Amino acid sequence: MIPDKDTINGILQPLISPWYDLLKNPRKAQNQVLDNLLIKYAKTDFGKNHGALKLKDLETYQKNFL
Repeated sequence: MIPDKDTINGILQPLISPWYDLLKNPRKAQNQVLDNLLIKYAKTDFGKNHGALKLKDLETYQKNFL
């Protein structure tokens, strides 16, 4: 039995809506990803040595990690 359209939308909407929200402001989305990565990097020796928690934007990230 194939679910009806409302059931499918009810399942998919919570999964897809955040993605559509991120498409509205890609720069903000990319900064959120970078922030999350820097938090994880800060827990590593490499991240500690490069001051991952002090990095606040793409430019400082590039200077310290690339």
